[in-house]
Amino acid sequence: MKKLICFGDSITDCGRLWDDPPLGAGYVSILEKRLKETSSGPWSFLNCGVDGFTAARVLEQAQRFPAGRLSDPSADVWVSLLVGINDIYQMLHTNRTPKQQEEMMLRFRETYDRLLSLLEAFLSGKGQLLIMEPFAFPVPESNLLWFPWLSQMSKMIRELSDLHHGRWIPLQNDLLKEAKSQGFGNITLDGVHLTKDGHRILAQKMYDLLI
Repeated sequence: MKKLICFGDSITDCGRLWDDPPLGAGYVSILEKRLKETSSGPWSFLNCGVDGFTAARVLEQAQRFPAGRLSDPSADVWVSLLVGINDIYQMLHTNRTPKQQEEMMLRFRETYDRLLSLLEAFLSGKGQLLIMEPFAFPVPESNLLWFPWLSQMSKMIRELSDLHHGRWIPLQNDLLKEAKSQGFGNITLDGVHLTKDGHRILAQKMYDLLI
């Protein structure tokens, strides 16, 4: 038995709390279907994504999470994490000064580090962390203001992924390339959330690591 547990924000949630339980209508459900069709062994999936969550909220969620649901001696456990874009939104859209924004980014790093430490401890060396890069698109044009912060955040997360023995999944450049090739409206709904085709790209990225 193999188990995938997905933590994150609305991109991971993708309706799983209200419209499409229990896995949502995004990359998690796409990945589950494909693995069931192609994998030689059984898979179990748990979508823990919650719309609007920041890194701090995911940490609070993980702190309440029963450790036994992560450390399963009968399963090969994988834990994925995709969070950060709501932190960027709070930094840039809550009337913070540049100094306060920098302080928020440093707190994000500290929180993300604590979160990975907790997930790593739960897995006890018997599982694998999949660390997914947060992303955005330059539509609307105002989203361009996010890109320097996203670049800084991505660098932080990748360093922490290496520190905690995670598998880094780069997304920003690949999604942007696909959006430029296919048209932004075919990949993103609003510059942050993904269309079905956008979610298929995420699912493929994870599938390539899981098979």
